[in-house]
Amino acid sequence: MAWGLTGIPLFLALRSTHSAIGFGIGHRAGGVELGILILELDPAVVSCTLINGSVMSLVKILVVEDDILIAEEIAVTLKKAGYEVTASTDTCAATLEAVRVNPPDLIFMDIRIDGEEDGIETAKKLKDQGNFPIIFLTNLHDSETLKRAMAVKPANYLAKPFTAHQLLVSIQHALLNFSENRTATIETKFTATPDIITLPDTVFIKDNLGNFKKQEIADILYIEADRAYCSIHTQQERYVQSASMSHIKERINHPHLVQVSRSHVVNINKIDALKSNLIVIQDIEIKIGGQFRERFLAHLKLVR
Repeated sequence: MAWGLTGIPLFLALRSTHSAIGFGIGHRAGGVELGILILELDPAVVSCTLINGSVMSLVKILVVEDDILIAEEIAVTLKKAGYEVTASTDTCAATLEAVRVNPPDLIFMDIRIDGEEDGIETAKKLKDQGNFPIIFLTNLHDSETLKRAMAVKPANYLAKPFTAHQLLVSIQHALLNFSENRTATIETKFTATPDIITLPDTVFIKDNLGNFKKQEIADILYIEADRAYCSIHTQQERYVQSASMSHIKERINHPHLVQVSRSHVVNINKIDALKSNLIVIQDIEIKIGGQFRERFLAHLKLVR
């Protein structure tokens, strides 16, 4: 079988206790717990790190595959890469129930599954439960099957046999296509994915191994620029990105996130107090830049 687990860096360190190079990492149900800052300094790699001993929100993935060996290898690869596998199913009915019980962020859907309803019909029925990015797994290339699949507007295709690397990369492109409301075709040629992908209320931030972590935009307190890096602060976490403020603003474009100075973007809904030209968020005071003050106050009045 061509499908394998070799040749791809995995999240083994982020899934188990680790004490190398003087920092502690531990696994806890529902996420990954880190004790101090871990920063990738290679300029070729977009770095994203969680600090303060808090828990990342893992991207949840449902695997729909009737070949038990392939389903297991997919699940193992996803878990080692830092994703949460909500369930593995092999029929339409089981898939619909799994989505009802624990809605995923993304679904791997084999086109040929057990039962009278195949993966395409299952994907159609899922539309009644929500709008999910779906990656079709297939070794079928006949025009009729592809036409039916296209009608469901999948976020990506992954042709069998595939490698672990291709599996993980397909997630990045699926999230990007889904965020841009773009339907994938099996002939699609992909370029590199951005480091941040934004949906209406959620942002997926790429970590230093190239996989995405999920963060609710409503939980962002503020974003702070420091030379070549930007820090995204939440109630319990801080993500560090090797990117400029203008790049972060472009990727996370949300009406509640407003720039108040050259170095700060704040979440309007997280402001605790205003003191003259200072914004107070929890115990942090952020100065309002002169050129941003009028626009900020107008936006604050509009939102509130």
